[in-house]
Amino acid sequence: MHMPSAMPYCGPPRCSGYPVAWMPVMLWQGPAEQMVVEEIDADATTPSKSALVGGRGESRLTVEYSVASGATSPSVTVTIVADGKTTTWSDTSIAAGYHVYEGLGAVHAGAVVTLSVTNATARVRWCERVCCC
Repeated sequence: MHMPSAMPYCGPPRCSGYPVAWMPVMLWQGPAEQMVVEEIDADATTPSKSALVGGRGESRLTVEYSVASGATSPSVTVTIVADGKTTTWSDTSIAAGYHVYEGLGAVHAGAVVTLSVTNATARVRWCERVCCC
């Protein structure tokens, strides 16, 4: 019997004598990993927002944004600061409507993500793996 994939192992076993892969689920009471969805959003009221990426391992960012018909010079910018390096993605030729961009790549815990908009509404989402002890 093995641990279910919904509860991956993330710490030392609390029951001795069983290898983690063979520990009966009913006896296993160690910590488990969960995925937590995080997001920041920006609009005309709050045109810039920042957040710290946490968790265990890397996270992949998704940007969703919308522009109203007739908006003047809309823009969406995502800035990632990690390990002393700054990476910026932006879209400045935005047609009216809803858009999704998933190509920002992976970021590691400790990165700071900033979302900024002009005449647009946007959000950045990512999932963090956290250990629930």
